Amino acid sequence: MKILDQLKTNLLLSLLFAISLICTALFPFISKKFGFEFLDAFYYPLEVTNIINSMSAEMLRMHTIATLTLDVIYPLAYGLFFCWFSIQTLFQQEIDIYSSYLNFC
Repeated sequence: MKILDQLKTNLLLSLLFAISLICTALFPFISKKFGFEFLDAFYYPLEVTNIINSMSAEMLRMHTIATLTLDVIYPLAYGLFFCWFSIQTLFQQEIDIYSSYLNFC
């Protein structure tokens, strides 16, 4: 429940979480809409080369745009979300420990 409480009270955390969810949903949507798979999913160079050669100019353009936007925004959003959440959780635990210690004394 801590995460829900923090999402309710922290606008930045809520925004980062929403951006992460939107990006997560956009990857398969864009892939299906324009009929290609993201090259991140493939391992073998020959397979990647064959996929690139089979793409139309529109597919290549959309793949490049999606890669330059989503592949940059997504890791930043979820990375900052987890960092911000962790920092807030750790500081809150420290405050709780110190306040309980002071009350004990």
